[in-house]
Amino acid sequence: MMQAENARAKTELLRGECERLRQETSATTQRTLASNQHKFTQRLSDIHYWRTELEQALTSNETETCLLLEGKFKLEQDLQATQLPLDVATSCLGYRLGRIAIDNVHDQVEIELNNV
Repeated sequence: MMQAENARAKTELLRGECERLRQETSATTQRTLASNQHKFTQRLSDIHYWRTELEQALTSNETETCLLLEGKFKLEQDLQATQLPLDVATSCLGYRLGRIAIDNVHDQVEIELNNV
């Protein structure tokens, strides 16, 4: 009978230890789950923030690119508009340099043509 009581006492101790370990494991699991849930929520928040930042940067870059393309187009038009006056000035200077002797004059017009 003593042996049965000892076995029963050991069993009770073992059951108590198992229950304590189960509760401890459950508590650890709950803490880990809460911690991971918090980290996950924080990560989602960070991803949302950076996605918004990237979208704003993309929009800004697209706007700036459009403005730069418009500026480039205007500059190309302006450059093309200066081509005809340059051709005329070059032609006039060529004719003046082709003059000989008495027809060769050095005046303000020649100075301005050389500045072009």
